[in-house]
Amino acid sequence: HYLSDAFSFGGEQKLQLKETDALPGGERANLRIITQNRLALNQITAVLPDESKVIMSSLRQFSGTRPLYTLADDGLLTNNQSGVKYRPNNDSGYYQSINADGSWGDEKLSPGYTVTIGAKNFTRVFTDEGIQKPFFAIFVWTVVFSVLTVVLTVAVGMVLACLVQWEALIGIAIYCVVVILKFYVASFISRIIFKELLHK
Repeated sequence: HYLSDAFSFGGEQKLQLKETDALPGGERANLRIITQNRLALNQITAVLPDESKVIMSSLRQFSGTRPLYTLADDGLLTNNQSGVKYRPNNDSGYYQSINADGSWGDEKLSPGYTVTIGAKNFTRVFTDEGIQKPFFAIFVWTVVFSVLTVVLTVAVGMVLACLVQWEALIGIAIYCVVVILKFYVASFISRIIFKELLHK
């Protein structure tokens, strides 16, 4: 058994534990009280006689924790379990494993970090065939579609405008009503929808 001196909750604190044969008398806190003070208990670090540290790992237990990675001053990251070493790769934006000869390994740690690459992405559009072909195909189609949309809309509009001016054509009044009506129907329907939404 381990025992600490008396303490009160409040902020982060380290408690030195002493080994004891028997626990003092008293009532054990029930789960409701532990849950109410969970945040305060999370801020406590208990230090064992061998200087190892334990923190709250569940509502009924404190356990020892050890960081998975250790960061050295030179930026070298070491996995404390496997011993694999990683360095920041500023070309890819990831910590990447390094081989014994110092070359890059295959393993990358996620998530990565932000790196500045300048205009490299823009130059890849013109140099990388995997990006270049689909980019230019999509770009050309977008321009062609925009031009065709405008040209065909104007052409159809001009034809319909000329037909409306033709007095011998039957049903001009109905056509004019249909063309004008669409502008009012949208606002009328919107008014009904908002009236129902606002319950008025």
